[in-house]
Amino acid sequence: MSAFTIADTSDFGILRLIVSDPDRAREILKKNKFAVQTTDVILIKTPNRPGGLAKMLNFLNEGNVFIEYMYAFSNSEDTAVIVLRPTDLQKCIDILQNHRGDFLVQDGQYLF
Repeated sequence: MSAFTIADTSDFGILRLIVSDPDRAREILKKNKFAVQTTDVILIKTPNRPGGLAKMLNFLNEGNVFIEYMYAFSNSEDTAVIVLRPTDLQKCIDILQNHRGDFLVQDGQYLF
């Protein structure tokens, strides 16, 4: 398990997981009587500094991409990982690819 988030209401809870083996995770959860649904998401690495997330969200906003949900975590001092569930996955990917040069790290590597 790489990351997770939990949301709850008075009636039920939602656990969202990022795992290395989704099929196995689904099988184990179903075996233990959990309702399970898999969903495609986008993982984006951004610079872990003020404004990194805002810059990416501005590009998506300008492209009229609606985000159903998102959460983030930091895996180092230099990099933050953002999990996005947009309503239009391909449009979101296209916009991020078009702005790829805006997400370079110091050694010339792309962050997503």
